[in-house]
This record gives sequence, structure tokens and C-alpha cells, in this order.
Amino acid sequence: MWRRFLFRTCVIFMLFGFASTSDVMREQLKTLPQHYSQFDVNMAWDVKTVGGNTVINGVVRNVRYATMEDLEIWVALHDAKGKLLGRAVSFVIPRRLDMDETAPFDVKLPMI
Repeated sequence: MWRRFLFRTCVIFMLFGFASTSDVMREQLKTLPQHYSQFDVNMAWDVKTVGGNTVINGVVRNVRYATMEDLEIWVALHDAKGKLLGRAVSFVIPRRLDMDETAPFDVKLPMI
């Protein structure tokens, strides 16, 4: 009896937890200060300096394809003359992003 109740309670909490995570990421897509929209993805991000590094936290949403797999977010840092100073990549987890799904990403660039 208690096992069944405990199992059902855990399942309910897990389902509500997953729904709220998706809602939070969709809200971040609207409220983060930097935005990029194209025919296939929408992105939003924030740039901060943390411990001597530039950290970009954001979310990406698939708006066109049935599935996107192995999505990578590349960031390049250039000086005023266009010279490349550094670059970094973030691999979006989960590896598969279905249509209308949103996922977080983090990119860390060393300070130059």
C-alpha cells in the first residue's frame, strides 16, 4: 500500500518537475537580454564575467525541424580589427532536440 502511494507520488513530482523546467527555459527565451532568431532556431543568452572568464549562458529552441541532433553552439571573440582572440564551443544536451523543444547551453571563454 505505502509502496504504491510512494511510487505514484514520485511519478507525479517527476512529471511536474520536467514540465516546470521546460516552462522556465521558454521564459528565459523571452527574458534573456541577447536574442537571435532565424528560420530554424531561436536563441537567447546572457554574458557575464566569472572568475576571469567570459561565460555565456543561454537557451536554444528548435522551431523548424522534426529533430535536430548533435547541436553545437560556437562563440568567437574578435578584437576591434577583426582579429580572432579566442573561441569556444558548447554541445547542447540532450543530443536530440525535437521541434518546439528548448535546451540550455553554456560557453566559457578565457579572458584575454
